[in-house]
Amino acid sequence: MLGLAYALVMFAFVGGVAYYQRHKQRTFVNDAAASPHAKVLQPGSFFTRPEVQLTRRETSVSLRPAGGGKNNPTRWDMRVDGVRLGRRTSLKLGKEGMLSALAKLVHIEDVQLGQPALDDKYLIKGSDPDVIRGAFQHRPVVDAVHDMFDHHHVFQCQLGPDGALHVSVSRRRLAFTEAQAVAWRVLSLARALDEAAAQDAVPEPRAPGAKNLPASGPASGTPVGFGFRD
Repeated sequence: MLGLAYALVMFAFVGGVAYYQRHKQRTFVNDAAASPHAKVLQPGSFFTRPEVQLTRRETSVSLRPAGGGKNNPTRWDMRVDGVRLGRRTSLKLGKEGMLSALAKLVHIEDVQLGQPALDDKYLIKGSDPDVIRGAFQHRPVVDAVHDMFDHHHVFQCQLGPDGALHVSVSRRRLAFTEAQAVAWRVLSLARALDEAAAQDAVPEPRAPGAKNLPASGPASGTPVGFGFRD
């Protein structure tokens, strides 16, 4: 009898936790659906997590809650496509700490920007140090990086050569207001990187005798990437 009672109690407990988590998930999805900036891509279920897309200034970030359990911290996983930083330049950002110091001991060097306030605070890696240094000469890039790392515990901040910006930050609770605040910071960083790349872009060399292209579309200097509009 004691074994049966224990099993019933555990069944009720697990069922209650599952119901509570599902209720929070539904609230999150409903709040996202009510927002003019959000679109629900996946409502989620007992076995899957919801995914939403937030859009600002014609640019979108996909976002979903992740993690939970041992060695799997609760977090927001986000992705923004179409971010450019040079030609297929990759970038990885993190905070300086014990692991970064250990990496330097085994000669895994990070990119030095020549700005002590940044070099002492962040671990920066990438495929083109000169392009990365140029990007961090732009104040909006520096401000966006500070804003994100000062407000969140960042597990991952990585721009791939395909232009996909992946960011994972700690999640306190499954709430749309928290998700939106994180998303806007990620979009601010994406925008800053994209605009810095547009300003630093080197024109394609023209063949001798080639005629100038008409001053319209991308050839007139219009950024080809995010296409942010204020």
